[in-house]
Amino acid sequence: KKAVMAHMKEELKNGHQIYVVTPLIDESEAIDTANANEVYNNMLNRRSIRKFKCDAIKDEDIDVMLKAAMAAPSACNKQPWEFYVIKNSDKLSMVKASGRYTNMNAPLAIVVCGNQDRCLSKKDNDFFIQDCSSAITHILLCAESLGLGSLWCGAYPMDSVVNKLRTAL
Repeated sequence: KKAVMAHMKEELKNGHQIYVVTPLIDESEAIDTANANEVYNNMLNRRSIRKFKCDAIKDEDIDVMLKAAMAAPSACNKQPWEFYVIKNSDKLSMVKASGRYTNMNAPLAIVVCGNQDRCLSKKDNDFFIQDCSSAITHILLCAESLGLGSLWCGAYPMDSVVNKLRTAL
């Protein structure tokens, strides 16, 4: 399917111009509202789970979640994220002990880290926070669609937690 892009230039009073890029849908293509509703319902149904089953997560499901995370938008498509999949019980214990809110009984942790070497230039490199947050959101929504419970356990910008995670990874 080809999306046609329309460019609209808008003049503002102060002399600045805004360019808006909007996808146009070919009228011969039907919009799949059933899938759109499925995504919307998935967003509304997602919850933070704090008590997990001990069942191992299938490798196929982990792959799906990672692919979803890598499909997240990022500033200038820099994709500054790194994903650490922790299944080893010793490593998992270290991750769980890293922070006040990370001691969950989950059989798996996906730790999302920002690689500042792949960020925008130094003055704009804080976008990695938004980029990684977007990737995390994709993981959480994908987990919901797979029938898996999930929880976002934040670490950054708490230096003590970040340092413990570095040691664990």
